[in-house]
Amino acid sequence: MRRLTAIVFTDIAGFTALSGQDESRAFKVLERQRELVFPLLEQHSGQCLKEIGDGLLLSFPSSLQAVKCAIEIQKITVTEPDLRLRIGIHQGDVIEHKGDLLGDGVNTAARLEPLSPIRGVVMSQRVYEDISSYPEYNMVCMGAPPLKGVQKKLTVYCLVNDGLPPPTQFWLAPEFEAGAKVGGYEILAKIGSGNHGQVWLSRSVTGQNVALKIMKRQDMKDDQQFDREFKGICHYEPLSRAYNGLIDILHVSRDDEAGYYYYVMELADDVHEGQDIVPENYRPKNLASELASRGRLPAAECLHIGIEAARALGNLHTNNIVHRDIRPSSIIHCLGKIKLADISFITSIGGSFSASGTQGYAPIEGPGYPPADVYSLGKVIYELMTGMNRGHFPDLPTTAPGVSREELQLQDAIMQVLRAACHDDATQRYSDGSHFSEALTALYVEHSAGAAPPYLTSDKIPAINSSARFIICYNGQQIIRDLPKTELHVGRTTNSNTVDLDLNPDTSVSRVHARIWFQDDIAWIEDLGSSYGTKINGHSISGPHTLTFTDIIEIGETTLTIQQCI
Repeated sequence: MRRLTAIVFTDIAGFTALSGQDESRAFKVLERQRELVFPLLEQHSGQCLKEIGDGLLLSFPSSLQAVKCAIEIQKITVTEPDLRLRIGIHQGDVIEHKGDLLGDGVNTAARLEPLSPIRGVVMSQRVYEDISSYPEYNMVCMGAPPLKGVQKKLTVYCLVNDGLPPPTQFWLAPEFEAGAKVGGYEILAKIGSGNHGQVWLSRSVTGQNVALKIMKRQDMKDDQQFDREFKGICHYEPLSRAYNGLIDILHVSRDDEAGYYYYVMELADDVHEGQDIVPENYRPKNLASELASRGRLPAAECLHIGIEAARALGNLHTNNIVHRDIRPSSIIHCLGKIKLADISFITSIGGSFSASGTQGYAPIEGPGYPPADVYSLGKVIYELMTGMNRGHFPDLPTTAPGVSREELQLQDAIMQVLRAACHDDATQRYSDGSHFSEALTALYVEHSAGAAPPYLTSDKIPAINSSARFIICYNGQQIIRDLPKTELHVGRTTNSNTVDLDLNPDTSVSRVHARIWFQDDIAWIEDLGSSYGTKINGHSISGPHTLTFTDIIEIGETTLTIQQCI
């Protein structure tokens, strides 16, 4: 049986020498290891799969449980002079066979353990990503060492809190250490690292704090992949500023002589201080950090976040782009707004691309198409709402003390939408982010007595004053309408009815086809049961739908756009 597991390898430093000197003493050390470690495994839902000489092969349901147990093991053995452990942790896809674990995940964990300092704990990039949002864990990046039998480059981290020793070896690129400059940006501190690049907290020449990501050619499979990923970022750059739900790219450049390209992004809020950044303490605020600090979020808040994130995702899909790696840490708070980030893997829909996605968030068929992005976002919303690991989908918490009936009802309603978003069959999911957003928006309206969501930061029309007006363009005409003060009905004027915006002689338009109104600083449109429907940017809508100045509205055979009139 194949499953996702956190794997821990331990080893006793100097045990071979001790066995040669005093076999009886060495045997007592192994007995003492069992006495101290095995009770801790039970406390943290772990199990010992086998003893390998003086080492242990352990498994845990999650990275967090593995890390907590590893820390406790080192704490309890620190007073044992002969029990000097090294510990390595990896999370990976393994095969369970007759009580044993097999697969690359096991081999990777075994290769990590020797890199640990004595009485220390090291972990892979996957484990780091799972626990990095927990403020109580401090980790030092050791770089990407060569690991025997592990083909894929792996960034390794060392835990340095709770009295654990720092790493004794590094594989860091010196040209990108703190204090260096890249394209005029001063590097302050590393805030992220993976198999595909490093992210640095940096400062521009004007003193603005930004995030700078460096993508090195040597980390790519070949020059073709390097060039393809660079073109993808260049394609995304203008879109990032056109849609508010996407992280802004401020600058893109490459240095072919040095063998890397880089791009500069707006910086996520600090998890504690918002935009007041202290470089040495900075930790980005994202949905992973929200989960870590709050356990789970109220269903209504999850619904708001889902609408925003899905709408931003729909903007990518409308522009023939897929994200390919949506997870809690890739959805950030920026000036208090929800934005899609971690865009290193974006590419054109259906194009050639390298493997990507994160285990458990990527569907079984793999990433690369809009329904796969929808699946990933659905799993994220599930974790936010339940506080449970994505692997438990579609289960809900068995106990809910103090949870209101209304909250439980909304949870159930959201789960109906999430089941469709995360269907195993890609053809049964929402076809793209826009349709997913529409389903979530319709759900909100249904459970809020017809009211529009109180906030939607993605692609929100700017706040307007009482004198502002809008120009509605259609059929080569410009009609000025005062949207803040009136509800605008769109259709065809006949002997029996009158509409505010008459689309005669388009007979495919119903007599009262749609309405446009303004609520809480957001422009909305709703189809009123017309025969031929209403489309926004080529997608048919159902229920209320937000409008922006970039939207193209199709009513019958007539195309409408909205422009701001100062």
